[in-house]
Amino acid sequence: MSGLTTLAGIVVLTGARNINTTKGNRDLYLNANIYVDNNYKDNPSTGLVHFFNHADIPFNIEPLYVMAAMHIAETPPSLPPQVLPEKFTLCDYAFIGEVNHLALLPAFPETDPCQRSYITASGIVSTADTNDRQFTIKCDQYLSLIKRVVPCTLSCTIPSTPRWEKTHIPQPNTPLTVSGTFDRINRNNDQVTTSFSITIDSLAFSPRGSIIQTTTAGPSSGSTKTGFSYAEMKKKRKHTDKE
Repeated sequence: MSGLTTLAGIVVLTGARNINTTKGNRDLYLNANIYVDNNYKDNPSTGLVHFFNHADIPFNIEPLYVMAAMHIAETPPSLPPQVLPEKFTLCDYAFIGEVNHLALLPAFPETDPCQRSYITASGIVSTADTNDRQFTIKCDQYLSLIKRVVPCTLSCTIPSTPRWEKTHIPQPNTPLTVSGTFDRINRNNDQVTTSFSITIDSLAFSPRGSIIQTTTAGPSSGSTKTGFSYAEMKKKRKHTDKE
């Protein structure tokens, strides 16, 4: 069964390089830096990611701070030599991935990059430890970065809090969707990534149908209630650009 692991959070992008000149300057490899691990300064959590720059976002400023959503997986035992930049080795990358969406952020100090990311994943439970309130799920997925299916292993911990005290630990072979805070990248003695650790914030054992609420009331203007209008923001931005 295939799965999916999506990371959302503040990502610092560097090292943009064009990988396919037939597509102009849009098909890019990037170094994606995320905040995770207590020893992040000595063991930075950098990933090799692919991004198709359909919006022509400029990458001439580095580092580039973004809010991003990207699919991630463990770095495989080998990568094609052409995807590794000069002076980088396989072990320099803690993960690989695909950037699906990003929004530009102001640079430091306006943006603090030391914020943990959030992970949502779907997969199959492979192991479970009731005593430690932990379980592992496998979320194998296809990444166009290397054009094949790669594994992603998530080590999940259910908090020992009143909210979760009656929650049963998911058992092996159970299809599951989980989400939670990205806590740690687990590596072996050779500094190769073996799994990612998250603290569970929510989990679902099976898909649930949506409830559609019907109403006879007509739509109202959201901006009159919230005091915010995207249309007004666009007008202001155009006016600012002209000045």
